Amino acid sequence: MSPRPRPRLLLLAAALLGLVLGLLPTATVPAAAASPAAAQPRAAAAAAGTFRNPLNTGPDPFMTHWNGAYYLTTTQGDSIKMWRSPSLGTLLTADPVTVWTDTDPSRNRNMWAPEFYRFGDRWYLYYTADDGIDEHHRLYVLESERDDPAGPYHFKAKLTPPNHADDFAIDAGVLQLGGRLYLAYSGINQYQHNGLNIAPMSNPYTVSGNAVALDAAGGCPEVREGPEFLYRNG
Repeated sequence: MSPRPRPRLLLLAAALLGLVLGLLPTATVPAAAASPAAAQPRAAAAAAGTFRNPLNTGPDPFMTHWNGAYYLTTTQGDSIKMWRSPSLGTLLTADPVTVWTDTDPSRNRNMWAPEFYRFGDRWYLYYTADDGIDEHHRLYVLESERDDPAGPYHFKAKLTPPNHADDFAIDAGVLQLGGRLYLAYSGINQYQHNGLNIAPMSNPYTVSGNAVALDAAGGCPEVREGPEFLYRNG
């Protein structure tokens, strides 16, 4: 490894660079080169305080890059749709594919926050759904028929920690740590109605132990939702 440059040498290099740049002619852009027509929509949007999501307009987005393409899901309501594109720039205009609908009336309404992960050679899609009553939201998981995040999928299991077997639960996320899996979600605990919980899993579709409440800090005293995990050096 080469030695780290000393501060004096860095200052000298910076001074020389500044001198060289000062001798170069300044590049200018004629006023006519800037298109007033192109600038008007941006100015109007800024004045109105609006913002257009460049990827998708739906809530609860989850995205994975796999095998040369980006796959995106968002909350759609009574179905789960997925967008696929080789570029982030074309996700917004990509045609969605419906990867799941359900005929079971206990879980075919208000499908929220789908997330999908690859374990082995199958994909597992986690989501929450109810029967039309918000308090009846529970967690479910689908399993792909082949090694493709876009499915097709079949229903695999309901995810229920033993100590919250019949409690409100939404926003599932999966943690992989030390060769084990953990289910994190937002649901009832001793801290709040929409609090963060985490439970061990024996495989991608089975909760194997009680959920533990996380007294997560934050600016809202009532709601903790949408747990996600960041992996260091991962």
